[in-house]
Amino acid sequence: MEQRQHVRKILDSSAQLADALGKSWIPVTLLDISVGGAAFATTERVIVDTARGLKFTLPDNPKEFQATAKIVNRAQAGNGFRVGVTFVKIDAEAVASIRQYVEAESANAG
Repeated sequence: MEQRQHVRKILDSSAQLADALGKSWIPVTLLDISVGGAAFATTERVIVDTARGLKFTLPDNPKEFQATAKIVNRAQAGNGFRVGVTFVKIDAEAVASIRQYVEAESANAG
């Protein structure tokens, strides 16, 4: 199992995951995020070691970001799955916004 390299911030936010062909989007729930990846809940049985598009917003930021994410793990969770991803393609603005969100929330928690 891969080790996390970045601080993650727990959240509960709507997001969208591209289907396996990249032709349509399915709703997922973003559970946590860092500059290096994220975790989300879904009812779809995604395949580990595949890449999918992921669209998301951050709390208090209306901009929608998009990334290519590699599925690194999947675990049964209730009636669906908890899926962990690493970002393999994400623009600098998204990384900066995630970093600002995680650091601001960490400062508020401390």
